[in-house]
Amino acid sequence: MIEKHLESIRSREGEAKSKLEAAKLQGEEVIERARIEGEKLIEDVRAEAAEQERTLLAQARESAGEQVTALRSTNTSILESLSAQASKGRDRAVAMIVEAFKSDL
Repeated sequence: MIEKHLESIRSREGEAKSKLEAAKLQGEEVIERARIEGEKLIEDVRAEAAEQERTLLAQARESAGEQVTALRSTNTSILESLSAQASKGRDRAVAMIVEAFKSDL
């Protein structure tokens, strides 16, 4: 009877070892699948980040171009105004010189 129990215990021990080994293998497979999936997710995130970077750079370039165009337009308006004022000032100066010569004559 003791031999029968020992044999039963040994049999269950063997089954337990087999199940343990199978569980270890299954765990390793799960870990490997998780690693592969994690690497894929990291690659996807890297690709998405690169795409967003390209999009943001393009938007920044476009915005900068628009700002440069607006500043050039403003600058042109200011230069035209200054030129007109300078022309008026020159005309006044010429008129004053002419008046001064006329009064001296």
